[in-house]
Amino acid sequence: MVRPGILGKEARPQNKAGVVFSILIPLLAAILLFVVIQAKLRGVQLPDFVIFVEALGFVVVILAGTWFLIRGVREHRESEERYRQMASHIQEIFWMLDAESKRVLEVNEAYETITGRTRRSLLDNPTSYEEIIHPEDRVHVLARLDEATRTGKFDGRFRITLPNGDVRWVRVHGFPMRNAAGKIWRLVGTAQGHYRTETGRRSSC
Repeated sequence: MVRPGILGKEARPQNKAGVVFSILIPLLAAILLFVVIQAKLRGVQLPDFVIFVEALGFVVVILAGTWFLIRGVREHRESEERYRQMASHIQEIFWMLDAESKRVLEVNEAYETITGRTRRSLLDNPTSYEEIIHPEDRVHVLARLDEATRTGKFDGRFRITLPNGDVRWVRVHGFPMRNAAGKIWRLVGTAQGHYRTETGRRSSC
């Protein structure tokens, strides 16, 4: 089972260093520029070698800033690729939805295996997951989901309907992601399918 927060831990020290340099580099550039401007305003004639050093330093700062920016973008892309590779090999559905709109933002390929529907169909219609919940369970499950957007907890077992009419039970776990203000803005979780179809039992959300 995938828990929030386990992805990207290895990149945190590098990300922290990148943040520090992204602050220091523009600060150094601003200081160098400030020194030159102040000297010009006071009518101070700077020696040629000082102007050369200032100009060289400014260029170095700009190049260094560009390098850190490129490296940051590359690391972000590599992190996303590692996530996609891992998510694509998980046998459980890994999902993420917006807490306010309840629209699915991300889901892995296991969605196709368990629900019998394409991943693209869900991403194109991000609330279509509601339609696959068994009619007898749908109202209760959606009410629990609405509650989870406030509590951050979702743990239930209920039925879904496959395209061929068969019924399959799934076990779903959800966890909160909070923004800087502490408000729940995402729900992430997993869904595990039970491949033996069952009938005559109610959901246990």
